[in-house]
Amino acid sequence: MERDALITDVDHLLQSVSAGQTTALFTPQTAGRIRELRSSLDDDMEAWYLIATYHWMRYNLLPDGEDQTDLAAAIYAFSHLVPSAAQLIALPVRHLFQQALTAAERQPGDGLADDRQHPGGPDPAVLHRRAVTLLQNPGTTGNVAALTEVIGLLENTLAVTDTDDPDHATYLTHLSVALRRRFVRTGAIADLERAIAIGEQALAAIPSGYPVPGAYLSNLSTALRRRFEQAGVLDDLERAIAMGEQALAVTPAEHPHRAAISSNLGSALRARFEQAGVLDDLDRAIAMEEQALAVTPAEHPHRAAISSNLGSALRARFEQAGVLDDLDRAIAIGEQAWAVTPAEHPDRATISSILVDALKIRFEQTRVLTDLDRAVALGEDAVALIPADDPGRANLLSALGVALRMRFQRTGVMADLDRAVTIDEAAVEATDVDHSARATYLSNLGLALSDRFERTGMVADLDRAITIGEAAVAASRIGEPAHVKFLSNLGVHLERRFERNGLGVDLDRAITFLEAAVVAAPANDPARAMIVANLAVAWQRRFERSGVLAESDRAITLMEQAVAAALTDPPADLSNLGIALSARFERSGALADLDRAITVGERAVAASPIDLPARAMYLSNLGLALRRRFERTGLAADLDRAITVGEEAVAASPIDLPARAMYLQNLGAALLRRGGRTGVVNDLDRAIMVSEQAVAATSDDHPDRAGRLSDLGAALGGRFVRTDAALDLDRAITVGEEAVAALPIDHPRRADVLLNLGAALCSRFLRTGVYGDSAAAVAAYRSGLKQATAAPIVRARAGRAAAELAASTGDSIAADADLAEVISLLPSLVDHTLTLQDRQHHLARLQGLGASAACAHLANRSSEPIERIGVAWQRLEQARTILLTQALETRADATALHSIRPDLANEYDQLRRLLGDTSGILGQF
Repeated sequence: MERDALITDVDHLLQSVSAGQTTALFTPQTAGRIRELRSSLDDDMEAWYLIATYHWMRYNLLPDGEDQTDLAAAIYAFSHLVPSAAQLIALPVRHLFQQALTAAERQPGDGLADDRQHPGGPDPAVLHRRAVTLLQNPGTTGNVAALTEVIGLLENTLAVTDTDDPDHATYLTHLSVALRRRFVRTGAIADLERAIAIGEQALAAIPSGYPVPGAYLSNLSTALRRRFEQAGVLDDLERAIAMGEQALAVTPAEHPHRAAISSNLGSALRARFEQAGVLDDLDRAIAMEEQALAVTPAEHPHRAAISSNLGSALRARFEQAGVLDDLDRAIAIGEQAWAVTPAEHPDRATISSILVDALKIRFEQTRVLTDLDRAVALGEDAVALIPADDPGRANLLSALGVALRMRFQRTGVMADLDRAVTIDEAAVEATDVDHSARATYLSNLGLALSDRFERTGMVADLDRAITIGEAAVAASRIGEPAHVKFLSNLGVHLERRFERNGLGVDLDRAITFLEAAVVAAPANDPARAMIVANLAVAWQRRFERSGVLAESDRAITLMEQAVAAALTDPPADLSNLGIALSARFERSGALADLDRAITVGERAVAASPIDLPARAMYLSNLGLALRRRFERTGLAADLDRAITVGEEAVAASPIDLPARAMYLQNLGAALLRRGGRTGVVNDLDRAIMVSEQAVAATSDDHPDRAGRLSDLGAALGGRFVRTDAALDLDRAITVGEEAVAALPIDHPRRADVLLNLGAALCSRFLRTGVYGDSAAAVAAYRSGLKQATAAPIVRARAGRAAAELAASTGDSIAADADLAEVISLLPSLVDHTLTLQDRQHHLARLQGLGASAACAHLANRSSEPIERIGVAWQRLEQARTILLTQALETRADATALHSIRPDLANEYDQLRRLLGDTSGILGQF
């Protein structure tokens, strides 16, 4: 190309760059034009000016550390303009050029001023260059003293620079970056506020008509995002994203700054996803990070940080969508970033922390312990590297604390849990009261304390967990995803305290918080299943306290939802579902519930590693269901299995584990049943031994103590039946009375405890003939009959026992009243929500009730004979009517009959309804 045409072509190209079309600076075609110009003679000032301008523009656009080649080329080209065309060199360039020249090359009168000749004192270009050189040094990022020196240099630069200086905006931007980096290191919010204000001034200082560099916009965007992370003001995040989008739009695809700009925008989008849960933001964040990583060379110093950001985004998407490949990629990318980052690098701790989070999540999915061990090791590494006063230290401590707590849950090593509490306390202590992450650190500490209570029974830990959980909820904002988890965690702590102290107000509050968490949790939130499961447990506790079947139904429905939402069998949720189904069977007698309880209990055990500490609980829960099915069906194999898994549960639990008392109780009950069935005294001896251990391991004020005392009494009574040892019977009565005294008057299980006590008193009466024992037994039975919250079948059994004993001592009036009340319970025992088999089982346990009730009323001479006969007949017919109804009952409906003979079908339905109405015509006969 001719010289003039080439000059014109390059000149037009540089003018287009000044107008904002910076892409042209980085194309091979432009580089070729510049090479052609270099072939010009040394005295071609115009050519050298264009070459110098080209390299100077590239120098200003390239990121720190990649711009030095162009700077040297620009200075070399500008040197050809001295002295004849020195006026073409802008003042800042002259100073840079002067610094690069050797002393021998600087001649008086060459048109260049040295530092001493600068009219404003210190040369701003020299100050700025020193600041930028220091800022580019990797060791400066984590060095507060070095950052402070950079800030001082830049402040001095600005002090001697006019606001209309072409480089004023550049100086402001670099000062903003330095202040932001010092904030990251110190947590001083004043630095961040200044960084934002100065970043905004930098944008305002760009001369009209000049393109806004994407780096300026991206730097301010990053500062705004940092402030959002600190204070949680959503407007900052929205502005950060808007500026990041603008920065990306003005930065060409091949521009060297584009990778950093893309990654910064990705971080902001991910932050908004974490705030609002919009999956599109997360997908875009991943796309931005992938684009940034694709154009960043393997040896680039920023590659590790970009890789880590991508890993965080992929991990977040896994948590949202459950695609394990995202999580595996996140970990692989994180490991690569960690491997290439030197231990002394300021980003090493953050990269470790992000990788720790991903490994913890994968452990939750795969239960591979090596992931958790790696997470703990990385967490220890990160905490050891980061300075004690670094504001990021709290986040690293909290991540390590969670990993240690998770490892304790998997291995049962108490040292891990104690350390988790200590580390979580340090994380909270290191965080300002108004920091947005403080709520998370508080909640994590609460979880660790609550887990330690579960392991040690130390109520002070649980009280602290609740106080801290309340603080976490108060410190978080309604509507943000983390608030939902804090509500759920607090609900769990309160439910645990209710289990320990029986205070209804704790359970009411637990349900309130958990219901609020479920309502607030998005349908696609991966944590929703856990929250629903927590709410289900709370409703189950309320049912156990109230006996209201609707509460059991709600608990089971919620537990089924939680299990259905899991990708794999969740052992804890399955075991809890089994407990709920087994408890509903106890209340209603529906055998299908018990069969399902055993099925899901077996799944829970199968899904648990042999060495999982919680497996003992799952085994014990399964044993409970198996023992109950034996009691219903008489299948000895169920009872033998119940004892086997019960023994496994006890053997697998530490001696000082609070839950071990429950495992002993369940095992003792199974041994008692087998001893009673087979007459093997050794089983009865063992039943008493483990029941005594269960009572000894239970504090006097524990709500479960009454049940354990009652079971011990039953075991002693069972051995008395076999051995006739009066001391056993006396002890059975003593502990039975303790059990009754320990239970609230309205507790559903009180009827069972009274039934056990009544049986022991009755046995002693029959043995000794002491009337006081008979009266006390009748009183115990009758109290069980009147326990409105108890299961109807238990009340009916207690009432019948009271009537029989009262009648045997001549109290016919009391016997008549007791049996009349038992008759009134029959409709609830044949509820049509039960299968025909279940209803028939209930009635079989009360066989002969109608005749007994009729005889008792005839024996009651408080009324005229003819009247007694009528009422006795009525009692007999009430019982017989219910029995006849069951005889006519069929599991098939009358659909076919309705289609063939609707008249007969209607008559059949009317007859069934009539027979089922014990308070109607037949009831008044």
